[in-house]
Amino acid sequence: MQIERHSWSQVRKTITQYEPTLSKIIDSLSPDGSYCFYKVRYPYGASILDKGTFQVINDKKKLVPLEHNSVSKKIQSDLNYTGTMPVGFVTNNSVETFFTGEGRIVPASLYGPGSMFSLWRIFDGASSYQDCGLWNVSSGARTICMLPKIADKNGYRNLKSKFSLNLQTTPTLVDQWDIFKTLANHNLFSENWYSEIICFSKKWFSHKSDPSWAPFYYYLLNNVWSSSPFHRNQYVLDFLFSVAQEKNRLKPNPYLADTVKHLIGIGTGEVPGFIAAKDSSAAPVRGLQEVFLNDYLLKRYAPVIMHLGHLEGSANLPILYSLQLPTTTVFSPRSSRIYSKIADMREIKFILELFFSEISNNGMTLKDMPLSLLERDYQYGFFHSDKDSHGEIKQISELMSMEPMFTRALTDSTTYEFPEFSPFFKGCIVLQQK
Repeated sequence: MQIERHSWSQVRKTITQYEPTLSKIIDSLSPDGSYCFYKVRYPYGASILDKGTFQVINDKKKLVPLEHNSVSKKIQSDLNYTGTMPVGFVTNNSVETFFTGEGRIVPASLYGPGSMFSLWRIFDGASSYQDCGLWNVSSGARTICMLPKIADKNGYRNLKSKFSLNLQTTPTLVDQWDIFKTLANHNLFSENWYSEIICFSKKWFSHKSDPSWAPFYYYLLNNVWSSSPFHRNQYVLDFLFSVAQEKNRLKPNPYLADTVKHLIGIGTGEVPGFIAAKDSSAAPVRGLQEVFLNDYLLKRYAPVIMHLGHLEGSANLPILYSLQLPTTTVFSPRSSRIYSKIADMREIKFILELFFSEISNNGMTLKDMPLSLLERDYQYGFFHSDKDSHGEIKQISELMSMEPMFTRALTDSTTYEFPEFSPFFKGCIVLQQK
């Protein structure tokens, strides 16, 4: 795995597969060989962007910052034009963007084949919120966990012996990525997994004032615009939410109010939730499941793996959110009073129902806006592995009976049981189609 320079003719077939219109536009420009691309492959878990610093694979197959002295000056000149990550496509498997800060890891998106990245920075001008040390990009899913509890000492003794796994404490849902990364990059791991990106070189963005290049830039700008309606109109949601609070004299726990807004974002498709892995596009799922079945020796529960996913019609339904693995970008301080996760979900359920009631009955013309369509087509379900004495929160076993997604995710649904007592389900909100 290392960085490779390619001409348009060499990458045309790949890009046409995902963006045929853009391919035709580039063909019309007849770019010569100086308009190059760079293809880079990364192993699972590699930091493609590390706190704002773009990293590549050098000739010694080491991951290094673009400005490292082992990277040629030509490559550095061609790719160092955004101050962060160059514009490009994901062409194999996936990458995840996320924030880090104050001990938090907050996912932004999971990009699969055909997805473009770093376009916002290109159109932001000289100063950009994208150009900072908060952004990170990982090869494959960074926000990922296995549903069964994987805390058995004998099981980890087996992994340590075979894969040189160094585990100091019992892993939480958040910590499992470190284990998966170590396993996936060991020479005894069975699945050969990598992500691949193709980056545009700097020269592609040196004609912004040339009318003949206008279709190229317009196409990229339209890509940015069409992928960001929720974020561009966040103030509308904030206003409507405030109106609902004021009208009903509602004073919710600020943290739970932030969670409600995040759940609405998941319903628009722009904010990711969790889905059960059905293949290895987000991570080397097949290989990881083999390790935990054959080496760790999971006995009873199926090694279902959860990773980020975006609402795309009915393709990824149901989308899940876990209070045990919060992914909200905004996180106000919690109320000082201590409540159970079931009590938290009752409040979230009440706020959501109140908000959508206001949307439905509001005197303003809201019937065709995305929030109204969300309320019309989808519903939120509330689940916990324990029984709710008030009867408002369903037990997670009911979700298994309603949704075939988890059955498809099982390695062998006849031998292994659904891991309904997973910590992930101790406060789980599910977006389902009505």
